[in-house]
Amino acid sequence: MLKKCTLLQVCLLFFAVTGFSQYSEVLLDYDKHIFANNQVLPAGEDLLVRGKIPSAIEYVRLAIYPEKGIENRKAIHEGSWKKPMEQAGGEYTIPVHYRLRPSTRYDIRLAFYRAASDKEMRALSDRLRYQMEEYLKAQILISGTDIDLDERPKNMREKMESLIHQKLAGYHRALKRQDRIFSDLMLEQLNALQESEVPALKDRQEAALGLLREELVDYLSGTWYTLADERYLDDVPTEDKQGALSINAGYGGVGLAGDSEDDFEYDTSPYVGVSFPFGNSAFSGKFFSNLYLGVGLMLNDLERESGQTFTGPVVGRPIYASFDYKLFQFVYLNAGGVLLERSDEEAPSNALFIRPFVGLSAKINLSIGFDK
Repeated sequence: MLKKCTLLQVCLLFFAVTGFSQYSEVLLDYDKHIFANNQVLPAGEDLLVRGKIPSAIEYVRLAIYPEKGIENRKAIHEGSWKKPMEQAGGEYTIPVHYRLRPSTRYDIRLAFYRAASDKEMRALSDRLRYQMEEYLKAQILISGTDIDLDERPKNMREKMESLIHQKLAGYHRALKRQDRIFSDLMLEQLNALQESEVPALKDRQEAALGLLREELVDYLSGTWYTLADERYLDDVPTEDKQGALSINAGYGGVGLAGDSEDDFEYDTSPYVGVSFPFGNSAFSGKFFSNLYLGVGLMLNDLERESGQTFTGPVVGRPIYASFDYKLFQFVYLNAGGVLLERSDEEAPSNALFIRPFVGLSAKINLSIGFDK
């Protein structure tokens, strides 16, 4: 009989299986506007998009859209690369932790940015400041000695921020900061402007405009990138995969209940097997996309405290069937039943029964197909 695995051996098994993880590289030909050699995109794998770029490019953004989706749909995945401070430039790499579906087409946009100069940022700041000042002034309504605003102060702030973000569509900030441009103090100034009277209009308006300029300058401070070039790749196909299976190895426990309801016994064993997707991820929700059906063998016979041993029919080892659910990358929870057979001589030859089991396993995903 095979020796039972220790906890250390199980951990080593997990690390050995998960160690096969790697990226599939996809190379973009910058000048030809295509992926190198017109390659199809790998499906069901983590990708590493690479390519050469002019030395002036410091930031690259990648967006993946469903087929024909660039114009009117949100990206289903986005990634980026920022030039390291000490790197001379010339090449970028963007990891894509999004599994593309097989036999599917996607639209891909790559945007290439260079650092905006101080002169460009000053000109941009001046344009935005002028536009926001004119917008604010246009909202002021005078009726006798009373002042009102054409829109509620909160709506004004939201609209000004929306307009600014639209104007900044071709820019990107080097450091991630909150999208809020104008603070609550700016909102208070707008409220004070709305509640003031004509004699105080000049001072209230100047206070609001002054704070607007200050907060806009603060938002536009630091390093910004400006769009220098972009690439649209339409209807990029992924590879065809006629079928898929996973080889899994894990460790779990099997309930070995006795004749009494009060008895609760179990034994543990490593196991190996194969599993198949429960459904097509292209048409299933998140839950069913992570669900597999598994079958395999326990590597050890199972034993009760009394010494009674259980094996399995046909192959001489317990046979299991399970539902496997992905907890996180490569690690799955397995729950199901084990087909057992008593191995003692007194047991009849057809003494088969099923007991529950639960375990954890690691998987290696494989693709299978058929010769044409």
